[in-house]
Amino acid sequence: MYVPEQYRETDRNEIIRFIRANHFGILVCPSQKHLMATHIPFLLQSDDKTITLFSHISKANEQRNTIGTDTEFLAIFHGPHAYVSPAWYTQPNVPTWNYTAVHLYGTTKRIEGDALTELMRTTMNSHEAHIQGGLEFDKLPEKMLAADMRGIVGFSLTVTKIDAVKKISQNRDHQSKQNIIEELAKSDNHGANEISRLMEEEQQ
Repeated sequence: MYVPEQYRETDRNEIIRFIRANHFGILVCPSQKHLMATHIPFLLQSDDKTITLFSHISKANEQRNTIGTDTEFLAIFHGPHAYVSPAWYTQPNVPTWNYTAVHLYGTTKRIEGDALTELMRTTMNSHEAHIQGGLEFDKLPEKMLAADMRGIVGFSLTVTKIDAVKKISQNRDHQSKQNIIEELAKSDNHGANEISRLMEEEQQ
């Protein structure tokens, strides 16, 4: 991903927080004929040295043939974004788009057996915890669950490279930034509101 240095995010903790907040990502890898991409939710684990992603795909998905090889994968996570009008600048210039995104690169390993069951338990329970009257993984019918588990491929992705961007008008003068913050805050678009909030935080 092309990231001008003034927009590059390097705070590791902020990057981890961003991924956890925007964890429905896109898994990309090459095949012999084309690029393949799958939209899936990820879990993230980290320590002082390593960031690891966990997820699963359908066995019917062509990407299953590449998981567990030495092929490099890319996981894309997208945050809020918004159009920025030059009418809000103090000096004439062109329009732009403010946005946040993280690209994680790495290699994958398959997850099978009890480890796959535990991955699915953790994945489901982490989401069901936010649902009123949510259903726990272990409450699912065993026969149905066993059949569904046979139809998926679990994997981990160990991150080897990170590209993160937070483009929020850092190159504009103070008054232009304030104008952008105010105008985006008026929008009925959630992404515009979030960019306004991020810009306001950056000003503090």
